[in-house]
Amino acid sequence: MQSVYSLCRAAAPPAVPACDSADPAESFPIDVTILANREYSKELKTPDGVVATLTTGSLTASFTAHGKTITENISGPFKTTGFPDGSGVVQFKGLTLFLITRDQVPQFNLPAVSVIAGNLTLSVDKEGKTSVSQRGHVMVDVCAALS
Repeated sequence: MQSVYSLCRAAAPPAVPACDSADPAESFPIDVTILANREYSKELKTPDGVVATLTTGSLTASFTAHGKTITENISGPFKTTGFPDGSGVVQFKGLTLFLITRDQVPQFNLPAVSVIAGNLTLSVDKEGKTSVSQRGHVMVDVCAALS
């Protein structure tokens, strides 16, 4: 089973995040380069099996496609909470890189690849269904910026 922490951020973004469009001919991959990663995390466990991970620090990345490059601060911070039943919550604050699939774009009403400023809460139930609440605002639509 994939942990809630791995759902929200790994040491680096996915190998090939993509700007997925309803029209596959308009979809394109993005090259991501981590320019500075000074994030750190602290994991807390409770006796009843709840695991919380607090992550803060700084993270800067560049995104390249179609000969264009943009650089973004995606430092967060964020907190993940995983429950024994496999469900979890990720609470993002500050600046967050948010990646979703083509199928999730209409569900969340967000771009496929974006930088969100402010609060964003992602919940995952024990069946793996995701939902988003407490939205900040889209600061950068990465796909639009690189089109």
